Amino acid sequence: MGGQTPSGWGIYTDNGYFKGIIAADKGYIGSGSKYWVIANEEDVVSRSYIYNGTNSVTSTTEGVYLGTDGIRNYKDNTHNVTIKDGIITALGVDLSGKITASSGSIAGWTIKSTYLINSETATAPGDNLLLLSPNGTSTRYTIAG
Repeated sequence: MGGQTPSGWGIYTDNGYFKGIIAADKGYIGSGSKYWVIANEEDVVSRSYIYNGTNSVTSTTEGVYLGTDGIRNYKDNTHNVTIKDGIITALGVDLSGKITASSGSIAGWTIKSTYLINSETATAPGDNLLLLSPNGTSTRYTIAG
């Protein structure tokens, strides 16, 4: 069980059916090399969690972490997702569907509340900038010299 040998009092069976609540401050779910660890560190960092491989929201070990301080699914340094304090950080992501943003940037374009702009630093003569509006129009500006 989780790489451990059972000892002392407890239940050990090939199959079981439990009705009601099962509570554990620590232990294992599963066996072999792919098991989940149940942990509770209230006396140290005030967090409870289960994990398989990656054991924190900052770990770089492949696996999944579900804790009171966040969630992490880590494959490698270019494919991972972390959710902490309501913020999702993802690398190697393929998103589809509707995405809405009123600020930020994407592929070198700055997102404004009503348009996209490809350069906010165009200040020298001959510099170009392009504005894209929601109605499908685009406007190109060249700074005169």
